[in-house]
Amino acid sequence: SSSSSSSSGSGSGSSLPSPSLFVWCATWNMNAKAPPDSFDDFFAPTSIDHLLPPAAGAGANGATDCGGLGTRSHCDIYAFGTQESYPQRKEFITKVKDTLGSAYRVLDDQALAAIHIVVLIRAALAPFVEGVQSAQVATGIGNVLGNKGGVGVCFRLLGTSFLFVNTHLAAHQGRVQQRNADFHRICRELPLPRTPRLGSARYSADCGERPNAFAQYPDACGRFDRVFWMGDLNYRVNGNRAMVEECLRVWQNGFNTRTDAEQDRLLRPPSRGSDAGAGDKVAAAKVSGSGSGSGSGSG
Repeated sequence: SSSSSSSSGSGSGSSLPSPSLFVWCATWNMNAKAPPDSFDDFFAPTSIDHLLPPAAGAGANGATDCGGLGTRSHCDIYAFGTQESYPQRKEFITKVKDTLGSAYRVLDDQALAAIHIVVLIRAALAPFVEGVQSAQVATGIGNVLGNKGGVGVCFRLLGTSFLFVNTHLAAHQGRVQQRNADFHRICRELPLPRTPRLGSARYSADCGERPNAFAQYPDACGRFDRVFWMGDLNYRVNGNRAMVEECLRVWQNGFNTRTDAEQDRLLRPPSRGSDAGAGDKVAAAKVSGSGSGSGSGSG
């Protein structure tokens, strides 16, 4: 997704070469299995190139070809959330770093039992980052066990505050209310940012350095300018397999009968202000959310 960032803040008065940042969020329930030797196809699948910004070769925001994905590294920030994660956390982070190459730096990572998030940023942008913080909220049995819950990483980049949250919510078909409760508990109890000035301009102005800032802004998502939420949310389609397959068949048949121009329109997310119908937006969501659980999506 594209996220605009102001040009004031830390970093010796410098500003971003480009006014926009491109963010890649990916989520993966690993079932405690070892990751592949390379994440190349996960971080830069060629099948969705039309959804991505210009690659690093275009020189946006100090992009250079520094190994790893090199000129296939399209984005400025990568956030990778896993659930039922591979136990060897350091080994996992090393593989992620090796895939992206030396053009990226790890900002922070946070784990709650087998729920894990790691956030990386383009090295040229790292000097502009301040206030990196992370936290966790358990929603498992008794709201103590960490088999379910959320982990978050936040920071401020040139006047814009960012929050990335990875969650694993309650499982099973009939537990919708519990999943909703998990979500609201994480929003309510995630203690970020710990200093109001590192949040959004409104949050900072309203709360200053007051210790009761969370009481005034009880929802963590409301304290930041940009929020990216990902995870194994466990929401289910309310229907049996036959019903789902029939819906997919009808959708696919309708797609196949369209002209090439109409198919191309469906496969590309509508632009802002577009009059695309609800069906077109659903189609775009299906495509942008496909591929090993990764996606370049809006927060």
